[in-house]
Amino acid sequence: MSRLHRLVAGVGAALVLAGPAAAQSIEGDWAGSLSAGTHTLHLALHVSPAPEGLPNASLDSVDQGVQGIPGRIIDQKGATSQILFLEAGADYTATLSPDGKTLTGKWSQGPTSIPLVMTRQQPAAPAKP
Repeated sequence: MSRLHRLVAGVGAALVLAGPAAAQSIEGDWAGSLSAGTHTLHLALHVSPAPEGLPNASLDSVDQGVQGIPGRIIDQKGATSQILFLEAGADYTATLSPDGKTLTGKWSQGPTSIPLVMTRQQPAAPAKP
């Protein structure tokens, strides 16, 4: 077999073994609005990598001026993640869209469960010196 044929066969085998492209990550910044009756709360979710295991999360309640509510991703199955916010007595279970731009799920706090859709935010541009 010529060198070129071996190279082509090797690349083809690697593509087959690699399988589908890696799933999108929920790491990054997200924004969404939680509507409860006549009240709307604007939320910002921040998900960052952890040295080991599942990513870390924090939540800002923009309208209430609350920042950095600690969260922990406690479960990830495929495109669905569950984030627990112990201080708020809440969790957010959401599924990442195939294009990686939207989280669609439910915010649960006490006996209440409310739909919450969050959209990926672009990273802030670096400050100019």
